Amino acid sequence: MHITVVPASTRTAQATIELLLADKAAPTVTGVYRSLSKVPANFSAHPNFKAVQGDILDGASLDFSGSDALLAITPPQYIESDIVADARKMAENTKAAAQKAGVRRLVLLSSSGAEFDKGTVGCDPTPPLDRRYGHTDGNV
Repeated sequence: MHITVVPASTRTAQATIELLLADKAAPTVTGVYRSLSKVPANFSAHPNFKAVQGDILDGASLDFSGSDALLAITPPQYIESDIVADARKMAENTKAAAQKAGVRRLVLLSSSGAEFDKGTVGCDPTPPLDRRYGHTDGNV
């Protein structure tokens, strides 16, 4: 199986890639990076890993050819922007590139807007985790 992770520089992506490369099933993994200088040396040295350049905000730069599955992560935004509009654009770019490449399995992971209690797409109306589970110190 060939799995592509985009963008591959997030913490979640790095942890996922580490697990995939350690898996006995030996999947091949492609990491998509905006800057190839962010590829960890231990990934580059692994025979089942390949790094390619691409930007989830630039749909034309995404090529998922040969991928059986795709993990797409909406990365956090550290600049003033419309996070919902950016997340939507990233999801649309990912979907279009996945369809073009014939990818049949897609996981889209996003925490965009998770810090808000309302006003985001698909927001869960339940109380924050610390209140649901009796924590009052903010540690979950």
